[in-house]
Amino acid sequence: MNAYPPVFFERVEKTKRWSSSTFMVRAAGEKLRTTADVLANQAVTAELFGDYWREKLGISLPKRTGSDIADILLQQASERDMVFLEYYLTDKAGHARDADFAFDVLSRLDQVFIPLVEKLGEHTLVISSDHGNLEDLSRKTHTRNPVPLIVMGPLTSFFSEAVSIMDVTPCMVKALTEAKTQ
Repeated sequence: MNAYPPVFFERVEKTKRWSSSTFMVRAAGEKLRTTADVLANQAVTAELFGDYWREKLGISLPKRTGSDIADILLQQASERDMVFLEYYLTDKAGHARDADFAFDVLSRLDQVFIPLVEKLGEHTLVISSDHGNLEDLSRKTHTRNPVPLIVMGPLTSFFSEAVSIMDVTPCMVKALTEAKTQ
């Protein structure tokens, strides 16, 4: 679901370095989404609301509410077996050790997740992280604290045995595989 601005593609062209999530999306044969996808309500910007793209990059995007973003995510989920959204600003806020930044980042998530959960319907929502760090702003590095796993929706039971971050992918594969056969 993440879109990337032109400057991202320019930088990658020079460095040939991809983040793990962009590498994963490309390896799965999916195209990385662009400004055109955001304008077509088929993707969202990294900070969700597009304000960074408007203010810092000068890209003209419509202003959206959290409910608008939730609608975009749910519409895309209706057309696919799975959608993936990476929200890395929690990581940036943790590394910055900036409580105001962390509050803003979490507030943005609240603005999207509240209407998303209210409108979830037939979809299953899986929220997790690859590591801790935002929960402890006293340190700049990642923590070894357990990360949350929140699952809501009809496929929740497939995640009932998950006890580690290592269990999330197998649970997702099983849920997607078995849901297709039902």
